[in-house]
Amino acid sequence: MLGDKKANIKVGGDFDPVPADKYTVQIADVNMVTQFNKWKGEDQDLLNYQYIILDKNEMEDGSTTRGRYLWHRVSQSLSAKSWLLKLVKAVYGRDLTREEMEAFDPESIIGKQVDVLVEQNPNKTGDTIYNNVTSYSKTIKELEPVDFTPNATAEIENESEPAVKQVDAPDLTPEGGLDFAKAFASDLEKENEEAEEEELSEDEELKKMEEELAKKKAQLKAKKATEKATTAKAK
Repeated sequence: MLGDKKANIKVGGDFDPVPADKYTVQIADVNMVTQFNKWKGEDQDLLNYQYIILDKNEMEDGSTTRGRYLWHRVSQSLSAKSWLLKLVKAVYGRDLTREEMEAFDPESIIGKQVDVLVEQNPNKTGDTIYNNVTSYSKTIKELEPVDFTPNATAEIENESEPAVKQVDAPDLTPEGGLDFAKAFASDLEKENEEAEEEELSEDEELKKMEEELAKKKAQLKAKKATEKATTAKAK
C-alpha cells in the first residue's frame, strides 16, 4: 500500500517477456517512486502500479502467463492524455465525473481487474526485450483472482533488493545475475522514457490550452475595439 515513500519493488522469477497479447490483469499494488524528469530538470513522484496476469496462456517453455507481473509508472494526473485517467476509466468502464476525479484515491482500484494490451519492445541497444503496456480497456469477463498481500514494510526511498519474492527465485549465478540486471535495467529505462513522454504530452496539452485561451482573449479584445470604433463613427 502507499506510504510517504515506497520502493519500486522488482520481483525475482522468469525474466523472459510474456508474449504480446491482450491480458486480463488484477491490480495488485501501487507504490510511489521518485524519478528524474529530464524535460523539467527535476525529480517527480510517480505512481507505480503492479499488475498480476490472470490468463493461463501457455508459453514456449511450457509455463503459463498466469501469475506473471507487469508494472506501469504513471504521473499523478487525471488529465485527458494521462495514463492514470486511461487506467481509471477502464476500471470504471466510463468517464469519471469531476467530483470523482477530485476525490480519487490511487489505492481505491487495488484488487480490481482490467484488460491491458501488452507489446514486446527492445531496449535502445537491442540486446533485451521488455514488455510494454500500450492500452487499457474494461474487463468484459472477470477471471479468478489470485491472493496477493502487498508488503507494507517496504517503505524505503530508493530501489533496492526485492522486498517480496515469487515462488520461482531468480538465477543467482554470475550469468543469471547479469541477465537479471539487464532485464531490470531495460524495464526501468522504458518506464522512465514512458513517464517522461507522458509528462511532456501533458505539458504540451497545457501549453496548447494556454495558447487557445490567449487567442480567444485577443479575438475578444479586437471585437470590443471594433464595436467601440463602430459606435464612435455612428455618433
